[in-house]
Amino acid sequence: MRILYYFTEYKTPMFQWQRYHIFDELEHHDCHVAVFNPLDYANKDEANEKVVQKMKDHSYDLFLTPHNEEWLYIETIKEIKRTGIPMILILFDSLMTPLRHRNVASFLTFLCFLRKTSKGFLRSTTRISLSPTMRQIHFILNRLL
Repeated sequence: MRILYYFTEYKTPMFQWQRYHIFDELEHHDCHVAVFNPLDYANKDEANEKVVQKMKDHSYDLFLTPHNEEWLYIETIKEIKRTGIPMILILFDSLMTPLRHRNVASFLTFLCFLRKTSKGFLRSTTRISLSPTMRQIHFILNRLL
């Protein structure tokens, strides 16, 4: 399975932990993660344009992001959704995080929370997982595909 992860990855341990705790674990389940870092582009507009093109030009099985419309525009999400590729919004921590994602949550295929208290903030979405293990995430990915 090929996953494109749209993520503002600063080169600091605060952001690199995902490589060790998520990407590495997914690799053990034959899921290969490619990071699309919007910081590699001149501005957010260019990054949003390029990620849509990348999704169309390459054969990814899943689109994954922790971002709201500040970094990943709603129009970009809609365009990626038209490709038919499942999209997952993964929210890691902070009680405020779900509040920041209300506008984009309904456009994505699946939401993945790591805090049980977050579920109530986004009731309108149909597929929600709370604190999933990597085994559960792999199972969910296979079900989506």
